[in-house]
Order: sequence, then C-alpha cells, then structure tokens
Amino acid sequence: MKVRFSLLLFLVAFSSCIPMKTVMKWTSWEEEAIPTDFGKDESRLLILTGDKERLRNSIETNLNLYYTGRYDYISAEELKSIDNTGYKDKVEYRYLLGYEREDMGGESTPLFYIQDRKSGQKYRPKQNYDNFNRILQCYFKNLEARRKVAKN
Repeated sequence: MKVRFSLLLFLVAFSSCIPMKTVMKWTSWEEEAIPTDFGKDESRLLILTGDKERLRNSIETNLNLYYTGRYDYISAEELKSIDNTGYKDKVEYRYLLGYEREDMGGESTPLFYIQDRKSGQKYRPKQNYDNFNRILQCYFKNLEARRKVAKN
C-alpha cells in the first residue's frame, strides 16, 4: 500500500511538472490534434458537457478565457441520438470537442479529442495527460489560434 501511494504521489508530482509549451505542442494542429480545416468556415464547435462538476467547470472556465468562436454544449444523451436533435447538421456543427474516459489506476481521466463529424475522424493529443485542466486550456488556445489563422 505504501509503495502504491508513493508511486501515485510521484506520478501526480511529475504530471504537474510538464511544461505548458509541451502540452501546447501536444494539442496543436501541427501535431494533428486539431483538423487542418478547423476555423475555415462558420461552423459551430459542439462541446460535450462534463460528466462531473469539476470537469464541467474546467471546460466552461477555459472556454470563456481562451476561445471566442461559436459553440454549443451538447450532453452525452444528445450525442448518442444526435440525428434526432438540432445538431444533426454536419456542416453547421462540423466539429465536436469530446472525451472518452480511461481508467488510470482506479481513477478515470477524460481523454479529449476533436472529431470532424463530416469525415468521422478523431484528432487526439500526442500524449495522454491526467491534468485535464491544462489539456483544455491548451486545446482552447490552439483552437482559437487555428481559427484566427484560417480566417486569413
């Protein structure tokens, strides 16, 4: 039990030491974590709402701080039956910021991706990282930067 706790403590300490620059790179379009066409049209980004309060707060905070594009929230239930919602249009709602849960030694962590709903392709960060707040911060910064570049 002591060894397990020490290992967990080491992993938490190490994961929080990853430089922001590295996480920015992992979530960039150059590293294929964002579709190259993102931002070229006026489509809205669909954002899967968090299934836990801490995740919901992190999504909302980082979105408001770092992303100025058009977006709508979508629940997991709506996503399952998306063809029966107002979000079925894959031109208007081409991209989805979603996540899947992965068990990381008893704790589940969200693994984020951007999905091009038109092609069905998912774009993921180069590395998994358990600090989802930092991943979201970098993803929204990179999405905003890509959106601005694509406008020109």
